[in-house]
Formats: sequence, structure tokens, C-alpha cells
Amino acid sequence: MTLQLPPLDVEDKIKALDTIEKKEQLLFQWLSSVERELVKSFDEINTKEKAFVASVEKLLVHFVGAASPSPRPSKPIRDTIGRIFVCIYSKGDARTTSDTVGALQNLLAAKKLDDPAIKLAAIYCLGVITEHVGAKVQYMFQETANLYLKVLKGARDSEIGLRHEVLVAFSRCLKRVGKALLENLHRYTSITKPIKIEEFDALIAPALKGIESTNHNARNALSKFVGYLLSTSQSQLKSDIPVDPKSSGSKQLSAKEATGNVEDEGVLSVEEMLNVLQGYFVKSTTRDARVGIIQFYAELLRELGLSFVETNYSRIVKHLTMLVGHPKFTATDVDGIYHRSLCTYLVRDVVGKSLSESGQLMALRELEAGWLRKWSSLFGPESPSSKWVLTFILDEISALLIDLGSAGTAVADVLGDSLFNLLNFPNASVNASLSSCMKVFCNTSTKSLNIYVDKLAAILQKDSLTLVGDKADVLDRHAGYGNALSAVLSTVKSHPLNASFESLALIKASAINKDSKVSLVQSQIAWSLVAAMTTLGPTIMSVHMSQLLLLWKAVFPKTLPKEISESEVALLLSLVNRDHALASINTFLAYNTPLVTIDIAKRLVVLLNNALSCSTSIRASSAVNATPSATSLLQRRIQELELSVRKRIFDCFNRVKPVSSFDTSFVLLLKTSAAVFAPDHEVNADKAPIDKTNSPLDLTILTSLLWKEIEFCGSQENRSGISVLMLRDFDVQRLEQLLESRVLGALENDLFSLLIQDSSLSNQLVLPMPTAVSAVDSAIHLFGLLFPIQTALHQEAILEQFAKSVKYTWPKVSPGRKLAVQLNIFIALIYALKSIVGKNGALASEKVQCAIRDLVLDSLASSNHLLKALASEILGLLARVVTANTFVNQLVQILVDKIVNNREPDSRAGCSLALGCIHSNAGSMAVGAHLQTTVGLLHSLVSDPHPLVHTWALYSLTLTIESASLSFGPYVSSTLSIVIKLAMSDSHDFSFSGSSNLMENNSAVCLLFGKILYALIGVLGPELAGSARIRELCFSLFEEFKNDTDRYVVAEAIRCIQQFIMFAPKHVDMPSLIPFLQDQISNKESVQLIKKSAIQCLYQLTQRDSGLVLDAATNMQLEEQLFSLLDTEVDEHVRAELRDILNNLLKHVAVDNPSRWIDLCKNILARGGSNSPNKVSAGASAARNNEDDDRDDDGAAIAERTTKTPKTSLDIAKKKAIVLLPRWRTQSFCISCIRSLIRIILESGVAEHLNLTLARQIKSETPDDADLLSFRLADLIAISFNSATMPVKELQIQGLYLLQDIIQKFASIPDPDFEGHALLEQYQAQITAALTPAFSAESTSELMSLATVVAGTYIGSGIIKDFHPSDRVLRLLGGALDSCKEGEYNFLPGISFNEKEMLKLSVLTSWAILQLSSLKFQGSNKIIKDRLELLSKQWVSCIEGAAEQKVEIDLLLRFKQQAAVQQEGVLNTRSEMYTAAAREVLAPSYNRCWPTIMQALCSLLQNKEYLLTHAFNNSKEELEKFVVVMLSLNVESVASFGYGKGAASTVSVASETTTDSKAAEQTEQEKLDVCLKCIGHIVSSKILKWDFFANNVFGDLIQVFSRLIQIENMTTQALVIDVIKSILVAYQDDIVTDEIYTTAFKLILNVFAFHIPNISNNPTAMITSFRPATPAMVTLFYSAVDILTFMLKAKAFEKKSNELIFLVLFIFTAILGSEKFAADVAPKVLASLKPVLEILNERPEIAAQSKEFLFAAISGLLDTCENWMAVDQSVVKNSLLGITLIVSVSPDLAANEAQQDRIVAVLYALFTSQNEFLTRIALQCSRSLISLSIKEPSNTITKSLGQTYTRLLLPLLHNLLLTSLPALTAANLLDDVVKLLLLPCFSPAPETVQTMSVIVSVLVQVAQQVGVSQDAAARVVERVVWGNLVQLASQVQGRFREMMAYLPAETRGALEAGFKVVLSAGGAAAGGGTSVGGAQQDEAGSATTAAAPKIALKSFGSV
Repeated sequence: MTLQLPPLDVEDKIKALDTIEKKEQLLFQWLSSVERELVKSFDEINTKEKAFVASVEKLLVHFVGAASPSPRPSKPIRDTIGRIFVCIYSKGDARTTSDTVGALQNLLAAKKLDDPAIKLAAIYCLGVITEHVGAKVQYMFQETANLYLKVLKGARDSEIGLRHEVLVAFSRCLKRVGKALLENLHRYTSITKPIKIEEFDALIAPALKGIESTNHNARNALSKFVGYLLSTSQSQLKSDIPVDPKSSGSKQLSAKEATGNVEDEGVLSVEEMLNVLQGYFVKSTTRDARVGIIQFYAELLRELGLSFVETNYSRIVKHLTMLVGHPKFTATDVDGIYHRSLCTYLVRDVVGKSLSESGQLMALRELEAGWLRKWSSLFGPESPSSKWVLTFILDEISALLIDLGSAGTAVADVLGDSLFNLLNFPNASVNASLSSCMKVFCNTSTKSLNIYVDKLAAILQKDSLTLVGDKADVLDRHAGYGNALSAVLSTVKSHPLNASFESLALIKASAINKDSKVSLVQSQIAWSLVAAMTTLGPTIMSVHMSQLLLLWKAVFPKTLPKEISESEVALLLSLVNRDHALASINTFLAYNTPLVTIDIAKRLVVLLNNALSCSTSIRASSAVNATPSATSLLQRRIQELELSVRKRIFDCFNRVKPVSSFDTSFVLLLKTSAAVFAPDHEVNADKAPIDKTNSPLDLTILTSLLWKEIEFCGSQENRSGISVLMLRDFDVQRLEQLLESRVLGALENDLFSLLIQDSSLSNQLVLPMPTAVSAVDSAIHLFGLLFPIQTALHQEAILEQFAKSVKYTWPKVSPGRKLAVQLNIFIALIYALKSIVGKNGALASEKVQCAIRDLVLDSLASSNHLLKALASEILGLLARVVTANTFVNQLVQILVDKIVNNREPDSRAGCSLALGCIHSNAGSMAVGAHLQTTVGLLHSLVSDPHPLVHTWALYSLTLTIESASLSFGPYVSSTLSIVIKLAMSDSHDFSFSGSSNLMENNSAVCLLFGKILYALIGVLGPELAGSARIRELCFSLFEEFKNDTDRYVVAEAIRCIQQFIMFAPKHVDMPSLIPFLQDQISNKESVQLIKKSAIQCLYQLTQRDSGLVLDAATNMQLEEQLFSLLDTEVDEHVRAELRDILNNLLKHVAVDNPSRWIDLCKNILARGGSNSPNKVSAGASAARNNEDDDRDDDGAAIAERTTKTPKTSLDIAKKKAIVLLPRWRTQSFCISCIRSLIRIILESGVAEHLNLTLARQIKSETPDDADLLSFRLADLIAISFNSATMPVKELQIQGLYLLQDIIQKFASIPDPDFEGHALLEQYQAQITAALTPAFSAESTSELMSLATVVAGTYIGSGIIKDFHPSDRVLRLLGGALDSCKEGEYNFLPGISFNEKEMLKLSVLTSWAILQLSSLKFQGSNKIIKDRLELLSKQWVSCIEGAAEQKVEIDLLLRFKQQAAVQQEGVLNTRSEMYTAAAREVLAPSYNRCWPTIMQALCSLLQNKEYLLTHAFNNSKEELEKFVVVMLSLNVESVASFGYGKGAASTVSVASETTTDSKAAEQTEQEKLDVCLKCIGHIVSSKILKWDFFANNVFGDLIQVFSRLIQIENMTTQALVIDVIKSILVAYQDDIVTDEIYTTAFKLILNVFAFHIPNISNNPTAMITSFRPATPAMVTLFYSAVDILTFMLKAKAFEKKSNELIFLVLFIFTAILGSEKFAADVAPKVLASLKPVLEILNERPEIAAQSKEFLFAAISGLLDTCENWMAVDQSVVKNSLLGITLIVSVSPDLAANEAQQDRIVAVLYALFTSQNEFLTRIALQCSRSLISLSIKEPSNTITKSLGQTYTRLLLPLLHNLLLTSLPALTAANLLDDVVKLLLLPCFSPAPETVQTMSVIVSVLVQVAQQVGVSQDAAARVVERVVWGNLVQLASQVQGRFREMMAYLPAETRGALEAGFKVVLSAGGAAAGGGTSVGGAQQDEAGSATTAAAPKIALKSFGSV
């Protein structure tokens, strides 16, 4: 690749500039262009370019040390110079490296430097050069090290940046040349490798001193140091091996190489190593220290690696349980929850997510065996640590079960028993975690669902009889059973198929006991069960609606009974009842929205108002209103319960819709909710809890919504809000959140949260907050809903109260509480304003608007960043909801004045952010007038030297640019210049103040530069490609950001490149971009945000050009990288994008290179995590060893971990091979990719992929192009077999689906090696083995259901011609059918009724497939023959069941009740209680199965007697009723097509499987086509009388069909036409009116209107009619033409058809004149035109109209023929044939003298056209016209017309023969012309002899003229002429003899001579082998009339 060399006169250009900023910008751009050009060229630099590179080297050294006025080497410049050096020495000639290093060393050694930036640049460049090419200058490293140490020692304390740069550079050097330091290591350090615990302690202790009050980056660096240090304790001590100081060094065994139990080999045991950190953890006293030590643990475990963690998993968990249960950390519940969360982070985020699938299974077994099974011996209920340890273990088991999914069933039996036994542990916290774990367990192991429900319900019923109040542990255990049952019941909604509704109907609550304690527990259980039942959905709950309302009404009386208010125990019981009852109402409202009508909502509101009233009265009582110091334990419990009741009331009101249903309670609810999150300080000052810790924020009242709002504020504007500055990425958020002032949630706070959330979907279960915090959250939600819909008076009153609380100054209320209240108020206002944005209410007055503004303005100057951020967001939302320009103008002016007049950093920062939020929320239209002012201010503020001001101003500028969009165009250039200027400024360089807040240093500045660049590119859009200067600036900044050490800045750079790809793709260097993205997604140092951005960029690229991406990918392993990432990614959105990328890559290579993906998928499936644990560990170790090979020594290894260095493309290209360790979800997706591969190849139409014979032929011709699917059939079978036999259900299902696809696609392919055998026949053993496990007792219902269908497909495919009854698959399928006999359903043990029904339907479907196959294959007929009687009855029952699905449930139950009464029986109310629910569950199965079964029954309709005898007991009435059901079901399905989900539902498969919408649509389309075919079969059987259709049924059908004709594909339209034809043909004798035909005719007319050009003025038709013809369209027109012809012949339609026949003819002529239909449809029209013309001939009453129309039709066709040179020759052919056909069939109607001349003229023009094809057609048409004169029988008009054409055409033919003889001879047309000339000789007219003499004379003359010449052409002419004359003489001998008398003697002599020549040469055979006239000659010599020439229509289409 040739370099596009930038000019070297940059130094002169720099000197010519007047400002330092311009100089720096120019130098930066020049350096960036040099770097880009060098990176693009991967080839060796040629001779010409070496001189350029040498000059560049000199310039670089010059710019590093250049003094003023040259540009100073600021950070962007020195970074770019360093990368250029690396690029030059890595790719070019490295001989000058030592010179450059020496020059840099001289610069660094200089005593005086004009600018500190020069010293920094020299340090940096030395470091990066040594890092990448250090081996070449290793001898110079000692001098470099001395210089670094000198600078480090001489640096002042204030020069933090200098010291940091030295250390970073030093670490870079050590990566490459650390060995050179070994000889003099003692000179630099006295530290030796630690081997004792004390030595480790001595090294770790200093790190602990720096862990407190620091930021994430510092903690991360320290943790990497400690992690690596401790990991060395697990490597073998090699003190006995001497080290040669002169050698190159020897690597010590890496800790990551440790596999197995390394206790004997390591320096320390695993326990000793972990105890080192445990000691510090226990001694620590602050959160900072403990979180830091947890991070030490995390890095240590990551450093030790996957193999070590899996091997020592039990030790690690045991150690963590010691931390969780340590007495120091469990003194209070708050401490216990906090430290449990710390350890959960380790066991889940660090260990659990990294485990392989086999490791996760092993972990489950160890947790179950080591803790759950032994809990009673490990610790009893009295142990204080027991609950913390068990909840910790149970939470991890739940998470592992979710990760494993169906793979967890391997330990289901043992784990299920242990979980159930743990219910005996009487502790609420443990029971909460256990209930959650059991819910997850039932979600993953659905077989346990019914077992758990039955066992728990039985225990509850049994224990309720023996409960006593004095045994607290028994009561707690009993309550635990109830909680567990509730949790398990809530899983039924996710798995209704596996649930037993009979068991649900038997569950009931116990009677209330007199003992208050027992009654309390029973009440809790009862309401929790009610709440769990409400999660089942509206279908089930509609049955219990009236009962629920009565239950709730009993709990919420209008007033609180006196006896309850006077007794604290009774009050406690009442509050518990109310709390749980309200929780059930909340759950009901969450899951049963369709049931909440206006009436139900109002009834619930009455109950909620009663509850609110009682809560208010209870709160006023002494028990609740007491001061904290005076309350007893019982009173505190009552206070907490009362607060919980209010919280649940708020939750219920938040869910009640519509809001107007409780409008009378608005004011009370508003005040009550405000009192919860913003209590009046004056009223509650004495009651507020005393803050003894003097914390800055009162967490007991602070809403948890604060953090949610900070993280997601402004999400509707597609931005992340201020969270971009406060929360960097979610992969570190969890650990960082543990440091912040947050209250942590816990499941024990509210068990009802288990019912609201679906814990089976994700590990990110939102844990409920403590009651006080969750009550505040609910109150804020309700306030946000109600505040906007209040009157101005109430809004003003509330805001006045808020202002009073914010400004309250009485010292009795702690500052932390006041701040918490203020934050709550701000969050509430944000929710209220967002509600207004959502069109819910408004701010009622200007006073309200001003009050909100004044309330938050002062907070902009607060030092609390949370207040500033919320206040800014409020002002932004306020500007959005207030539409008055005056208010917004005033607001902006206030902020501008504050910025100008107030120099305080906090104030300026807050006001700048507020300006950005106003622009972002209000939009450019509302505040566009202020854009110039805002931009000017922000440009000034971003240049402010204070970090706080310019950081917030930069973020505000980002928001402004994004909101202004195109309006920001005029400011793009100036903004870019400012960004470059600031990037080179010291005031905006990275600061090392150590502050933990991103706002107090410059760490976020570069990140914001990236965001601004991204926004600016979006503003520029397509203009970016046209503006070279701005584009170069943008690319220069991008390159700098891309190589930044801050990973979040790199993420922004990737977002920028996405914009470049969109707007300037030609300027993006793809060959270097793709490897860069690959590195980002596979780099362990990459944060989640980088991976997400890189994946989005790859997704964008693969959508544009997948081939380009694959060509540029490194090591051809892009797919492997993506699959590896898919296996570990947790973000579902990212997973979806990864799947889309892989699908795009698959589509690109599927047809040309299918082996690439087949091999990849085989590799992935072979490495299954759950099946090969040894493989996983070995693979992981190999991968780690590959990484370790690149390290120099231990020093290099630790330096690599502590330094993030940008990689060049060369580094990226050296990546090692990827080791895939896939989990089952990835494998499932992999199989779906194989299925997509097969589908894509089939759609491509490349026959070689399926046909092995063709494939072998191609391989023999072009071996390199022989990558064909047929060669990989064995691999496809192997993949499906392996998947179908794996232990994971979802993989088995996917394997069977793949097997089904293979059978369907390859069943008809023959085996070229064995004639008469199918290609798949050789794989019958594998297919059988793949199907067998699905029929075992361990199988599941879903798996067996699919397997039966696949087995039916296999048997019925015809692969095996003759199945033996003992064949395994046939026996399995037969056994399944036998299980259906008489309702036995003995499929699988322990399955529910719904599963049995689903299996029955699948079995019947498989046999229906065999029935359909029996119509094609005799072998299938033998199989099904003996079972057909049973099957017919079962099929009938299935269709009746499918029909019941369509009937309203109330009506169906009524019918069943009536049937039961008629049969003197009683309907089982309990079994029918959940009929609607059962219908809903089985609906997908019915929708999937009944079409196939319907087809099977339709095939039996042909033999009505068999069906009548065996299925309906000879009852014709029952048969007719059933056929009506069949017809109705098909018609209903056809009518509903397109309005909802069709029959595309399939057996549930893995969530990772791609949902192919195209395949789903195809399945639905197939169902539609099946239904239409079935309707045709039903009608054709004529079981139903015509009276059934005549009663509006036919009209309804036509309406349904009319919609299909207009919107569906043409294949479906053809089926519709066939159905209509079937009806008309079947009932033609019964139809007596023309209304039926008229209706059908109108529908069919639409077919032509939408596809024939220029016959309809419908706008849609004008578009669709010009689309090209397709095979489906041809089939459609064939059907339509046939039915039109049939309808015109119908007697009942005769009168109407007299009017419509001309429309039909018009359509026919339009088709004949259309090029679109010339090839395919026109021949069919010509064939149908004759019977239509015959109809015209038979109807004299319309003769006049017929003549007129045919005249017009012939004229139109003649117009086409006359323009034959400009029209396609096929159209000319069809038009000419159409004219000939009309004249021939209807000569009486078509005779017209004027048109005769035109026709003859056209024919002669075609004779002489020199177009062989058209000439031949014209001759054939002339033959037909001349034949009219000899046609018998014929009338006078016909003969006269024939004679006329004969008279007109003969001279023309004579002339043609004379003038074009050579051309006719050359085109082999001479014989046709001669025969045509002789045709009149066969006329029976008397003048024929004279005519014959003239014609013969002409031909003899022609033969004589050519006889003179002796060339070949002359001999051909003679042979043709004399031969045809001989044939004529033999056929009409008598007339020929008479004709001889009329010939002149000369002519007669010539004729006789010619005859002799021909006869001597072979007789008549010389004439071409055919008779002249086509007539047979009798002995008398007269031609028979039967021999007259006739028009053969097939010949017209075949020419």
C-alpha cells in the first residue's frame, strides 16, 4: 500500500501562524494524518518513503523538545508522537531507534527545560518506545531507569502528574526489558519475593493505608497489586533452582498455571492465603476499607483463574461464610445485610458468573451437600450466624439455578429434597430466601411444581389442626410453609402447562383460631395464598372475583372497631390483616388489569379509602404517635406495620386505573403522601429519631428513587442524565454503590415482592427496601401522579409547605434529615413534572410555576452535587411543561445573571448544568432564541480553570448540542477549536487530587470531549463528508480518544466511529477498525460500556457489508469471538445485537461457504460446558498459558496489570486463538444458526446444495467451489443427533427441530450410489437413536410432544419404503397412540392433565402426517390401515376440541350443562372451574395441531362411507354436523388470518434461540393454505347440501375471500379461486340464480384488475399491475381463466353472462397484448378463447354487440401487430394468433372487409420481416385463414371468407416466393410456403382444377429457374418443389390428371421430368415427409372432409 505522504513543511506553516492555539491545532492535525497513513500501510515501507519517515523522525524529536514559540508537547501531541514512533519502529526500519532513544534521554537529562511538558513528553515517549521495541535498545534501558529515578526523586510534592507519568513509563519499560534490570535489582529495591505470611502482611499493609477516602481508579490499582501479590503464594517455591544472573532469566510458574489442589505446592495454603485478607477485613472499621478489601478478594480470585476457583470452590465459599456470619458484622440487621451483600458480590459477580457450566453444577452440588443437607448439624436455630449464612447460600443457589436453567435438572432430585427439608428452619429471613429459591427451582425444574404444591398444601392442612400459640418455632415453621407455597404458586403463570388446576382448586386457607398468635400466622398464610392466586391472571381470577371482593370488604370496615383501637394486641392483628390484604389487592391490580372495570375500580377505591381512614385514626393513637424513646417493642412493631399499611395503600392507588375513579380522595391522598416523604419539621421535630452518628444524610427517610432518577433521568431524550458523571458503568456500579450512602434492600423486608417480580428471568431481582424507605418511594410515586391534576389552590399549598421544609432552620432537626427531605421533595417534583410531560395534568397557575422555580434555584449553588443535579433537571422539565415564552425567557436570564455575577464555582457549575437541562428538555424550538447566548456562556465556562466549573459546563454543552441538532451548525467549528484547545491545556489535564468525586478533578473531562465530538458529528451529518477541514479535526480527535488510557473515553470514540460510518464511510479505515473492535470486545480490561459500544458498531457494519467485516477480521475468528462473548454477556439487549451480528455474518457466507459455519457449530457443540468439565478446565488453562507466554517475568506481569496501554493494529493482529467454552444457551443458538443456514441455502435456489449428483459433478469440475451442503449431510445429522441426546431439554428440542428440518428438506433426495433409495436412508440408525430418548420416562412433555411429530414426519417422508412393525420408531409412535386409547393417557409419570392433552394432540398430529403420507407412499398406507378406525374417532374428537376453543366460555359451559342434564348426569363444578384457564393453556397446542389433523380427515371425506361407519356409527346427521364444524373452523381461521398471531406457536424452546419472524410468517401462511385446501375438499365431498350455502354462507365466504384476494400472496389467491370453482362445480346443478355467479365473478375480476396493466384506475392496481409476472401469478391466472370460462357456460348465469362475456374477452385480449404475460399466460388464454367465442356463436341475441366488440378487439390486436418492430415478438405472436382464432372460430361475427385488408397486410409484412420466428407464425396463421375455404362443414360466409383470404394471400405468397427465395431456403421456410401455396388445391370447389394449374405452373417455373444453377441451395429448392408436387399428385390424383390438361406442353414436360428425378431419388420422401394438405386420399382420388386442415391450438403455444 502506497503512503499518501503529508507535506513535511509543517514547521514553516506553524511559524506562519500568529497564535499558539492555531499552532498547536495545526501540529496536532499533521501528526494525526501522519499516524493514519503509517497505520494504513502494513507492508514494508519502500525506498521513496524511507526518506519521508526519516524526516518525520527528526521532526518528532524536534517537536518533543521544541521551545517557544513552537507548540508545546501537550498530552494529545505527545501521545500521538509516541504512537508514531511505535508505528515507525514496528513496521519500518528500526535501526534508528537507538538514536531516537538517545535524543530523548538527552532531553530528559538536561538540567533546565523551558517547559515541564517537554520533560513529560520525553518520559512518555521513552516509555512507549521501550515497551514496544525495547529488545532493540535493551542495552540503553539502564540509563533510562537511572533518569527515571532521578526525575522521581527530584520531583516536588506538588508535581503529582510528573511522578505519575514516571511510574507509568517505568512500568511500560518493565514489560519488555525487565530482564535487563535483574542484574542490578538490588540497586533499585530491597524487596524479595515473599514466602511467609508475615512477609505478605508487610507488603499488603501499605496498600491498606491508601484504600480509604480514595476513588475507584486508586482502589482498582491497589487491588491488582494485592491480587497479584497473593496469587504468587499459590505458585511453587523454587529456591533450590539457582539463577544465573547472566542468563536471560527464567520464568517462575505463574499462579494461573496452578490446577488441581495446589496446597502442597504453594507457598501458602488456600485457607492461609484467604485468611491474610480476612484479618484485615475484620480489623477494618470503615466502609471504604471493607469495600477495598472485597475488591482485593475479587482481583485475587480473577488472578488465580477459573481452574483454581472451580477446584477450590468449596474452600472459597466456606471462607466467605465465615465473613458473613462473623459476630462483628451481624450485630444489627443493617450490618448483617450490608456485609452479606459484600460477600454476595464476591460469590456471584466475581466467582459465580465466571464459572463454566460444569463448574456451576459442581458448585450447586457442593452448596447442597456442604450446607443445605447439613444445616441441622452445622448450626441450630439458636446460632446467631445461622440465618446470615443460610440466606447467603440460598441466594447463590438461586442465582446458579437461573444461570443453569434447564441444565440444573441434573441435581434437581437431591436439591429439591434439601430445599424442602430446610423449611423446618424457623427463621423469617431464611424462609424468605428459601421461598425465593424454591420459586426459581420450580421455574427451572417444572416437574417439581405440582409435587411442591401438593406437598406444601398437605402439610399446611395437617399442621393447622395442631397449632398452639406457645410454640413460636412451630408457628414460624408453619408460616414458612405458607410463604413457600405462595412463592411456588406464583410460578404457575410462567408454566401453566405444567400446573395442575385440580390441585389449585383444592387449596384453601385454614379456619381462624381463637389463639391470637395462631390466628396471626393463619391470617398471614391465608392472605399470602390469596395474593399468590391473583398472580395466575384474569382467566382464573374471574371465577373468584365475587369471593375476593367479599373477603376484602370484611377486612376494611368504614370505621375501626373500638375494641381493636384499645388493645395493642388486637391492633397488631388488625394491622397484619390489613397489610396482607392490601398486598393481595396490589398483586391483583398488577396481574388482572382486564378485570378491573370501572365498577370494580370504584368498589376497590371504597375499600382503600376505608383503609386510609382507619390508618389515619390508628396513627393518631398513642401506640403509633409515641416518641422513639418511649416506645416498647410491640409499639415499634405497630408503628412499622401502620407505615407498611400506608405504603400498600399508596401502591394500590398507584395501580388503580382510571385515576378518575378516586377523584374524591385526591386532596387527602396528596397531603398524606407528602406527609410521608416531606414531614413537617415543626410538627415532627420531637418525634424524629435522634441521629447519634451525625451522618450527612438521613437514610431512614431518604427515597431510594433518588439513585434511580440520577441513573436514568432524561432517558426519554436518549441520554443518561447526570449519571454519566457520577456512575461510570454498571459492571462496577454494584461495588461502588456499597460505598455510597444507600440503604440496601433485602428480601425479608417484604416477601410479597416475590409475587410481583419474576425472579426466574434475571439475577437482577430488585430487593425490597425497608418499610420506611419503601413507604417514601410509594408516596412519591403517588404524589407524582396526583399533583398535576390538582387545582391551583392545592398545588400552591403543597409547594408552600415544601418551601417551608427546605428553609427550616431549627437546630433540633439534624442536617442529614433536612437534606433527605429536600432530596425527597426534588424527586417528587421531578415525578410530577414527568407526569405532566406524559400528558397527565398541568401546572395550574403562574404562581405554581414560579414557586417551583424559586424552590430549586438556590440549590444550584449547593455544594451537594445531588441537589445540583436534581435542581437542574427540575428546571429543565419546568421549561418543557411551561409553554409560555415569557417564563422560559425569565428563567434563562436568571441563570445567565447568576453565572455572570456569581464567581463561586458551585453556583456557576450548577447554573451551567441548568442551562443544558433546559435546552435538552425544552428543545430547540422553545429555547432556540437563547442558543447563541448559551453557547457563548458555555464556551467561556468550559475554559474556566476550576475543574468543577468546566466539567459541569462541558456536560451542559453536550446536552445543548444534542438538543439543538441542526441549529447548532454555525457553532460547530468554534466548538471543535475550543475542544482541541482545552485538550492541550494544563488546566484540563488529568488531575491527581485523589478525590473520590468525579466532579472535583479532571478525570471526566476527556470523556466529555468524546461526548461533544459525538454530538457535533451528529449535527454535521452528511456535511461531514464534504468538509475536509472539519472532518480532519474530527478524525484527529477520534484517534486521540481511541487510544486514551481511560476505557470510558475509548467507548465514546467507538460511538463516534459509528457516526463516521454513517456519514463519511469512505473516509473510515475498515482494515484497522475491525481488529480494533475485536480487541475491545475480547480485552479483559474493557469495561461493559466499551463492549456494548463495540458490539453496536459491529452490528452497524455487518448490516452495511458483512463481507467487508469478515475480510478485515483478525485471524478469521470474529464469529468465535462473538460466540464467546454471547456466552458470558448478561445484558439482554447486547445479547440480541450479538445474535443479529452472527445472523448477518451467516447470511453472507451461507450459500458460498456453509462449511465455515458447520465446522464452527460443531466445535461449539463439542465443547459443551455441562458435558465436558475436564475439557473446560484444560481449555481455560491453555488460554491462560498462551497469555502468560508473552510476559517477560513477574515484574512484567504486574506492570501489565497496573498499566493500560493503547494497542496498535500490529498488537491486535497477534492475538492468540480463542478458546470457546460455551454454555447450553449458546449451543442452542448455535443449532438455530444451522437451521437458518439450511433455510437460507434453500431460498437461494442453488440445486447443487441438495442434489448430491450435481454436487459431485461440480466438485469434479471446480474442486475449489465445491463447498456444498450435500457433502456435509453427515455432519448435520451428527449435530442433530448429538443435540437431541444431550441432557438439557432445550438442546434436545433444538436438536429435534434440526432433525425435522433435515428430514423435510432431504427426504426426496435420491442416493446416487444406490438407485431407488433415498439419501437419508443410510442415516436411519442415527435418526432412530436421536428420537428414542424423547420417549423415555425421564423425558418432558414438551420434548415428547415434538418427538412424536418428528417421528411421524420421518416415517411418512418415504425415506424408508417399507417399515417393519418391529421398527423402533414405529413401535414408539404406536405405543404413544395406544396410550390415547379410552382416555388412559399413560404417557409420562407425574405430568399434569394439560400436558397429557398436549401430548395426545401431538400424537394424533404425527399419525395425521402418516395418513397424508399414505396418499403418496404405499408403505405408509400399510402402517396406518389397521389403526385408521381408532384414529378417525380421535381425530374427530380433536377437531371438536379445537372448535370448542372458538366458543365463548360461558356459552360452552351452558352447553355442557345442558348435555349433562340430557344424559341425566351432573356437571363436575370443581373440574369445570378452570375450564377457561385450561382452554387458554391448550390453545397453542390446538392451533398447532388441528390443521394437519383437518387435512387427514379431509382425505377421508373421499370415502364418506368409511368415515360414516367407523366414526359416526352410520349417523348421516352427525356426519353433516361434524362437516359443518370442519368448514366453520377452517373459515374462521381464514377469516382471522392477519389479525393476530397465527399458528406459528411452537413448543417452548430456549430463550437464546433466535425468533425468526420470517419462519413464523411462513408457518402462518402454510396454515392459511391448508385451510383453503380443506375447504375445497369439504365442498367437493358434497356432504353438505346447497341449502346450507345458499343461506348467506356463500356470501360470507366471498367476503372473506375478497380480503384475501386483495392482500395475500398469489399462491393463496389461486387457492381461493380453486375453492370458488370447487363450490360452483360441485353445486352447478343446484344453483338456480345468477346472484351466486355474479358475486364470484366480481371477486375474480379483482385478480385481473390488480395484475393486468391499464385495465383499472384503482391506485393500488396502478402500482401492482406493473410488477413482473411470477410462477405464482401464472398459476393464479390459469385458475382464474378456467373459472371464468366455466361460469360463462353455466345455465343459471346465461342471462348475466351475455353482459359480462365481453368483459371477459376484453381481459383476454389485454393479456394477449401484454408483454408481461406473453410467455406463460397467453397460451392458456388462447386455449380458453375458443370456447368463449363458441359461446358467442351460440347466442344470436347478442350478435350485434358481438360483431362490434370483435371488430374492436381485432383492431386493437392489429395495432399491436402493425407495430411489430417496436413490440416484443411474443406479443406479436399472441396477438396474431388471437386474430386468427377469432376469425376462424367466429367468421360470421368477425367478417369485415376493411380488417381483412389489414390482416393480409400484417401477414405480408411479417412474411418479409426477415424474422424467422414471426415469418413462421404468419405462415401458420395464413394456413388457418386459407383453410376456411375447404373447411367442412361450413356455411357460405365461412367459405366466402376463406376464399377471400385465399384470393388475397396467394399473390403475396407468389411474390414472396419469387423475391425471397434465397432467404426462405436459408431459414428452412420454403417447404412451408410451398405447402401453403398448394393448400387451395384441396378445395372441393369446381374451379379448383384451374387454380391448381396456375399454382403448379408457378412452382414449375421456380424449379426451372433455379435448375440452371448447380449450387446446394438450388438443389434444396428443386427437392422441396418437386417433392411437394409429387405429394399433391398422390393425394388428389383425379384432379391432378385433369389439371395436367390445362398445362402448357413445356410446363407439362418439365413437370414430368421433375417427377422422374424425385421418384428416382426416393419418392415422396424428398418433399419433407408430410403431405401437402394433410388430407388422406381414397382410391377414387377425392379428398375426404375429415382430412381438412384444423387449427391445433397447442401448436400456437409451442412455436
